[in-house]
Amino acid sequence: MHTREQAKAIIDRVLSLSKADEISIRLSGGTTSHLRFARNATSTSGSYQGPSLNIASSFGKRTGSVKVNQFDTDSLKRALRRSEELASLAPEDPEHMPALNRQNYPAVAGFSQKTADHGAEKLADWVNTCIGQAESAGVKAAGYSQTTARYSCVANSRGLFGYHQSSGAYLSETARTDDDTGSGWAATASHRIEDIDAPLISRTAVNKAKLSAKARPIEPGKYVTILEPACVANLIAMAVWFMGKRAADEGRSYFSAAAGGNRIGEKLFDERIHIYSDPADPNVPGSPWGSDGVPQTRRDWIKGGVLENLHVDRYWAKKTGVEPIPQPANLIWKGRRGSVDDLVASTERGILVTSLWYIRPVDRRTLLFTGITRDGVFWIENGKIAHPVQNLRWNESPINVLGNLDAMSASQRVAPRNWRTATAMLPAIRVKEFHFTSRSEAV
Repeated sequence: MHTREQAKAIIDRVLSLSKADEISIRLSGGTTSHLRFARNATSTSGSYQGPSLNIASSFGKRTGSVKVNQFDTDSLKRALRRSEELASLAPEDPEHMPALNRQNYPAVAGFSQKTADHGAEKLADWVNTCIGQAESAGVKAAGYSQTTARYSCVANSRGLFGYHQSSGAYLSETARTDDDTGSGWAATASHRIEDIDAPLISRTAVNKAKLSAKARPIEPGKYVTILEPACVANLIAMAVWFMGKRAADEGRSYFSAAAGGNRIGEKLFDERIHIYSDPADPNVPGSPWGSDGVPQTRRDWIKGGVLENLHVDRYWAKKTGVEPIPQPANLIWKGRRGSVDDLVASTERGILVTSLWYIRPVDRRTLLFTGITRDGVFWIENGKIAHPVQNLRWNESPINVLGNLDAMSASQRVAPRNWRTATAMLPAIRVKEFHFTSRSEAV
């Protein structure tokens, strides 16, 4: 893994060889190791080490880019000449923005030397734990484990330079009963390997699998619903992803104002909701910069139910006279107290959903999404889990979810489906209604 000084030396060489009006550079590298398991046995493993250098050369509003992984002088010259050739052939970009000047980036403690030194060694321990507990419980386990130690660098010909080291650890398990009628899933992630509690992840997946066996059908409809933190992260990330100022200003978004412009400053959600991002958060650290090298800062997105900010790229920021705001590097929702079990205990009748899957947009204007439940859905009666229910397809908007909030637990670091990074900390929530549209009988 290149040090700050080594990365700077590579970038300085690239800059010295450039003939473009401007040049922007992204350099990254490090090690990623993984170990998979399935049917209570390890299956595949691997480790990848390699740097990547992206060069974007610009002449006026024309830009061409090339990516290489060899840094000798001849390779760098060839890459630069190719990027410059592509720039000469490219059409002018009417929204081209000049490279940023020097920026001040926040200090982010997102790197663990212990993870970098011993992360790969821990993969076998975690997987052995998962397999051993699954065999003892009489279920079949499959899953994925991964550790990373990486660096990233952003620079340009105007003096911009940023260097950031990060590490990561991830473990997921899906447990399935021998009769194939029950399935459970759990996952965790952190930048510190010591935070990965493999016994807990395995127990959670195994228990959900056994509890969800022989699920009963239930009629589709709107139900009081408890969503575990991983589900909440999936839904809220969708909402924040579409919180763009340009789409709102142009009338293409839920966040568009009826009279034109956007709805920043309006109370749109339950007043208990406070969602923000902070790249320097010690539990879920994020990148110190966003797209185009714009610095990340601590920023409220929804506070007291009020829409506080929308992310905006540099072009639209200049056109509308505001500061550019990158998409968030992490996602944090300040919860209350208690756990999922406490939410269940205070629910008279409703559904507990532990995992969402195959989420797709239906209507971007209203932020309506569809998806299916997986790996454990349960009917709650008088504060207790009464029995498992079959999986269901749902059509719902995170906007409605945020507007129908009934209760929430304490926040926790979470790795939702399809994420392998520790960049989310959210509570479990209970909503007054969640719309299930049809049955999905697959386990």
